[in-house]
Amino acid sequence: MEKKSYLHIVSRYIHLNPVRTKQEGKLPVSEKKNYLRNYPWSSLLGYIDDSRRNCIIDYARILESYGGNNKKGRRLYWETICDDLSTGIDIKEKVVGGSILGSDTFIKWVRDKYLPVKSREIPAVRRLNKYTAKEEIIAALCKETKKSFDEIKKERGIIRQIAMDLLYRVGGLSGSEIGEMLGVDYSTVSLGRKRLRERLKGDKHLCQIIKRVEADLPTIKI
Repeated sequence: MEKKSYLHIVSRYIHLNPVRTKQEGKLPVSEKKNYLRNYPWSSLLGYIDDSRRNCIIDYARILESYGGNNKKGRRLYWETICDDLSTGIDIKEKVVGGSILGSDTFIKWVRDKYLPVKSREIPAVRRLNKYTAKEEIIAALCKETKKSFDEIKKERGIIRQIAMDLLYRVGGLSGSEIGEMLGVDYSTVSLGRKRLRERLKGDKHLCQIIKRVEADLPTIKI
């Protein structure tokens, strides 16, 4: 796993475990939030309330992806947890080849360093072909919209939201990485993806745009 980019995603995934049980999984989102806030055996409490911290845990390493080890970072981390409760977070979708979790650069590095040519017919290795580099996502979106990446970054509308979603869902980038690419903060990325999901529920034309972009995406060659 690439710690810098994906440790915070794994952290959120683990912090949601208490409400994945058969009993708690049936609760409405509001009750799940309350359950997590009061679950005494989770380190989540220290990430959202500095008065409930454990001295052996390094909270800063995770919170730096959400604005820092401060009030803002704690608030954004909790807001992201709440968003995950509503939309779900499946770390399995981000694991490439059955065992690799990281950015496109990290995946290429693992492939080139540890996967000899003769091993690349192994099914788990072949699944690396499904992983798409961020540059290819941007190129496909620019082609579909007939806009440059600079134009997409500057606009505040649906095209930028599509870029955020594809980079997160297909490209495997974290919210903070996407924010850095687009010149916005993490919360803007999270909100943009949330608004896009709402629009997709009733906009067939928008769904078709995204399908065309995804169909145009090449994959990393093994």
